[in-house]
Amino acid sequence: MRGRQIRAIKALCLALAVVFSAAAVAEDAAPAAPTAAAPSQVQQHIQELDEITVRGKRLQQTVEDAEDEFYRLYNKAEKDQRYQVSCAFLSADPGPPPSAIMTRVCLPGFVSDAMADWAVWAGRCDPPEPGQGFDEFDCLDRNRDGRLSFDEASARTELGSQFYSLDSDHDSYLSREEFAKRGPSGPPAYRPPQPQLVLMEGSKRWTDHMMQVINADPHLQQMAGHLTDLYGELAAAQQQYGKAREVVDKDNPRKVAKTNPGPRVN
Repeated sequence: MRGRQIRAIKALCLALAVVFSAAAVAEDAAPAAPTAAAPSQVQQHIQELDEITVRGKRLQQTVEDAEDEFYRLYNKAEKDQRYQVSCAFLSADPGPPPSAIMTRVCLPGFVSDAMADWAVWAGRCDPPEPGQGFDEFDCLDRNRDGRLSFDEASARTELGSQFYSLDSDHDSYLSREEFAKRGPSGPPAYRPPQPQLVLMEGSKRWTDHMMQVINADPHLQQMAGHLTDLYGELAAAQQQYGKAREVVDKDNPRKVAKTNPGPRVN
């Protein structure tokens, strides 16, 4: 039973990883000439994809409901707010600009706090370490119109105070050339640690807390095991989807330019 509990907790913790990795959607390649596969075969594979997607969506909803109930009870037993968990849909790539692809993640309090601290710092668009291809102007230009409004520039208090003196053509925007004439402004005095590092450093403590809480509650033990089984089913559905998608793409890539990326896997 203990091995099953450990696998369950590892499966639960794995859900955190997706919030720190950008979800990629491949662009359409130039349409290739269809192969000699019979139309009925292609249609059969496409129908299989649709069936897997529908089944995956239902299973995903089952997983989400099970996660919500598990963490509701877990949070009642876990008195330390740093390790209480909440689930939400977040942008897979916070940008800027943020990705429209939303991913459900379940985060302990200490990671949520780290993300909030980092978001405030990142919102200033301060340059990170040299050599990372960072462009301050593009970062501040949230709407990607090639100029900075006062609101965009005010992400940095010191830049907001210089805004009108830098706006030499008085059009209420800063061009890249006007932005380049700004005065020196070093990074903020405090730079919070990246959430990825906070997670890496705190995951063992969080896992230990979860073990203690789950071991003390037979109902939570049962629920954790059930979640492990659901995650396994979802992973199997994702694998099945990937294989079917490969067959469809090979048979007739023109007909399946952009299909659903398949069920979520924690």
